Amino acid sequence: KKKSVSLAEFQQMATAQLQNKGNSNANNNAKKKKNKKKNNNNKNKHNNNNQNNNNKKNNSNNTAKKSYEVNKPYEVKFKPNAMVEDIAKIVKEKLVSVEEFDQSMIYYMSNMIYAQRNPSTAMKHHDLIDKVNDIFVNFNLFETQFRGKEKPTYDTRKEEDTNIAKMIVKKCVEKNYIDEEVEIKSTTEVSALKTIINMGKEYEEAQEKRKEQSYFRPNVDYKEMEEARLSRSLRKKAVRERQLQEREYEDFLKARGLSRQKALMVRLHNVDHYVKGTRNIKIDNIDISIGNSTLLSGANLSLNYGHRYGMIGRNGVGKTTLLRNIFERELPGVPPYLQILHVEQEVQVSEKTCLEVVLESDVERTHLLKEEQRLLAGGSENIEQLQEVYDRMEIIDAHSAESRAAHILSGLSFTHEMMRQPTNSLSGGWRMKLALAQALFIEPDVLFLDEPTNHIDLHAVLWLEDFLRKWKKTLVIVSHARTFLNEIATDIIHFNNADLTYYKGNYAIFEQTLEKKMLEEERTAEAQQKKQKHLQSFVDRFRYKAATAKMAQSRLKMLQKMKMVNRTNLDTGPALRFEFPYVDKETAPYLQSHGLTFGYAKDKILFKDMNFSLDAESRIGLVGPNGAGKSTFLRLLTEDLKPLEGSITKNRKVRIAIFDQHHEKRLNMSQTPIEYLKSCYPHLTENSIREQLGRVGLTQHRQAIYTLSGGQKSRVSFAYLFLQSPHLILMDEPTNHLDMETIDALITAVNDYEGGVMVISHDEYFINLTCNEIWVISDGNMAPFSGDFTDYKRSLGAH
Repeated sequence: KKKSVSLAEFQQMATAQLQNKGNSNANNNAKKKKNKKKNNNNKNKHNNNNQNNNNKKNNSNNTAKKSYEVNKPYEVKFKPNAMVEDIAKIVKEKLVSVEEFDQSMIYYMSNMIYAQRNPSTAMKHHDLIDKVNDIFVNFNLFETQFRGKEKPTYDTRKEEDTNIAKMIVKKCVEKNYIDEEVEIKSTTEVSALKTIINMGKEYEEAQEKRKEQSYFRPNVDYKEMEEARLSRSLRKKAVRERQLQEREYEDFLKARGLSRQKALMVRLHNVDHYVKGTRNIKIDNIDISIGNSTLLSGANLSLNYGHRYGMIGRNGVGKTTLLRNIFERELPGVPPYLQILHVEQEVQVSEKTCLEVVLESDVERTHLLKEEQRLLAGGSENIEQLQEVYDRMEIIDAHSAESRAAHILSGLSFTHEMMRQPTNSLSGGWRMKLALAQALFIEPDVLFLDEPTNHIDLHAVLWLEDFLRKWKKTLVIVSHARTFLNEIATDIIHFNNADLTYYKGNYAIFEQTLEKKMLEEERTAEAQQKKQKHLQSFVDRFRYKAATAKMAQSRLKMLQKMKMVNRTNLDTGPALRFEFPYVDKETAPYLQSHGLTFGYAKDKILFKDMNFSLDAESRIGLVGPNGAGKSTFLRLLTEDLKPLEGSITKNRKVRIAIFDQHHEKRLNMSQTPIEYLKSCYPHLTENSIREQLGRVGLTQHRQAIYTLSGGQKSRVSFAYLFLQSPHLILMDEPTNHLDMETIDALITAVNDYEGGVMVISHDEYFINLTCNEIWVISDGNMAPFSGDFTDYKRSLGAH
């Protein structure tokens, strides 16, 4: 209800309200000031706590820095000898602020420098300087050195850093504490051996670069792990398993005097007891390119332990490159504990004999023999240790090692005298055989052989076939010898169209399977095309009629969903037209000898009183053991050598061409194929030379010869041979390095040729299809063989 008030009462009420509002504002302001003060106190308290924590953290860091011998994982307490003490004095003299380095760090660097005296731990001087630099950087030497001064730039720091490290190393060399810069060798037990497993920092760095495949689990490939989206804990478990297996393998190598960073070409004993994990190699989505050329795209590699694979494909597709990438562990997913050997280079030569080089691959045996001699010299006090050495030698079968090595060398045609010759007296072909013998003696987990039959004779090929048929581990052979692959391979890897396709069985079964597969694909494709044509006809006929439009639409959907068969397209490369130019027949005989006798010394006669003749109808395959004089005989025919007695009569109108086994030595490697042939035949135009190279299937006209594969270099030599228009052709191992399509083209060219042919070859397929006579050189004589090459091969097997 409204109440009537006087003016005096209203003024009194308004004054009271204003007073109350003022008191309220004052109270609120006081309260705000109080809260603000409280907030400032809390903030100051929080800042003080943070400062205390930072001080504690800095104190902790300083303590850790000063006591790095406790917290640093790589710090080791050393017991220095006298020379290490002397080296430590040099280090102290060269350092500016020694107080930042305590004594154990000085000894750490001194021991690292002292290790240069041991051949097994020595490193190049520039590597040693880098190691010392790393220590300087890790302990902030220059932060101390330039304290209170203007800090130098990075380049200046690096230069100063290098200078101090160089002065330390130089002073140690002057004092004869370490040797001058020399070629680093491994321990005396393994000095002739070469590195074949890269399991050190390079492998780890390569793995880190591929983050998507940084977690390796031997029994589960990365793709399966990614698809399954393993949990974080499971991925950690996979990493731990990998690290455990690597540590097991490292311990295994250390127990035998080897190092993980420098794993060697050595025979390893009882490795299965130390390292557990799959021996299979499975890598998905492989991409390999060289320049603008794609060798593999999205290919899957699968090598199962215990299988013997034959890898085939035309020249230049990348077979050797793939094996080299696996061997050098450039591809992620190769188990790090697998011992892999790739035989493609000669052994390093020295004064050691061939037998010693093979035996020294067994480092543990060599060490045990030396230990045995040391203990025997010590007398009866070492009987227990001597018994342990004998027990271990019994386990690794050390006593039979020499006989096994001699058996392998003998199988590869080494005589007893050659086994005891120094390796530096061997030719390139024999060094390759020695590298093969070393690999067979070692028996690695995975063995890659690249054209192993190129440098061995028929006797050695037959022995190698028998030896490899019993191989129990993983074997991959790159070869174009059909018979050799038929005898050995359990699986075929077809390198075709930048992909890898796998077939069960040997090469003959592969040919049958591929032919059947392509025939079935052709039939399926024809049936699909007929069905497609029928459906399309129905759609075209009825789709615009109301009564049948629904049926036509159904057929149209069926047509759209139809999946056509993926037909196998063989990568045959450029078209091959191996063709010898036509020549007129001349008067026979083209070549004739009377009482031919030759030897490199009068007391070492290769053949004596040899009579023969060659003409346009000759199709002769020349065979015989290594060292019998087959290649020498061809050089006599071309007058590169002169006989000791007798004579060789040649028709002057006849042109003779030779394809040498070592034809690559005749090529100018710095030139392109066009430049080389132009220098040999100046009267020819560039277009005619390019046309001739195209006939032999060589498209790399402008590429330097040294960059070509072995098969492509052979094509250049064949182009050179064809341009001579010869009446008589002499060929020494012409199928070496050639792929199977090229061999077939060469067989066709030889059979169409109007002139005479003499061939030295151990390729049964080639000889049987091109030669109608077999001549055998042995025991200083040459005589026709009654039968074909297969019969001759059987006669060798019987012996």
